[in-house]
Amino acid sequence: MLVSSSSTGTPYDSQAGAADPGAGQETGASTRRPARLTPGVSSTYIRFRESAVSLLDRWIESAADEVQRLVNLQFARAGVMVQASALDQAGLHDGKEIIRDYLDHGEPGLALEHVLYMIEELDLTVSETTFALIAKAGVQMGMPTSTWANVKHAQNP
Repeated sequence: MLVSSSSTGTPYDSQAGAADPGAGQETGASTRRPARLTPGVSSTYIRFRESAVSLLDRWIESAADEVQRLVNLQFARAGVMVQASALDQAGLHDGKEIIRDYLDHGEPGLALEHVLYMIEELDLTVSETTFALIAKAGVQMGMPTSTWANVKHAQNP
């Protein structure tokens, strides 16, 4: 069974230590060994894949930064919360934290969908840069372009 080390994200074979002499004795040190790579999969590929995921996360986080700023402006302009208004919805005021949580749990698709939800619910207009980040992230994950096609965006000055 493959599990992930919480500190490194490195895959480990949780049953590898069972055949080791002394496995099951508590020595304070882990008896798990790194899992064997699939034949033909190099450690270079794994590093490349991890950096691609990291880049994807950064694109989504950067888009979320601008969107959360725009949402916060909407809240500031509204002053008092009106029930049943566009602002009276879960996931808007704390949207950035929700997005970060999705990314921390390896769910970039859900994170990007939450960014889009925030934009669409408040009918926000994002910068061309943020629109490009959303599009790059969507393309990277193989989402259809219709997912972000209706996002309003303005030309950067």
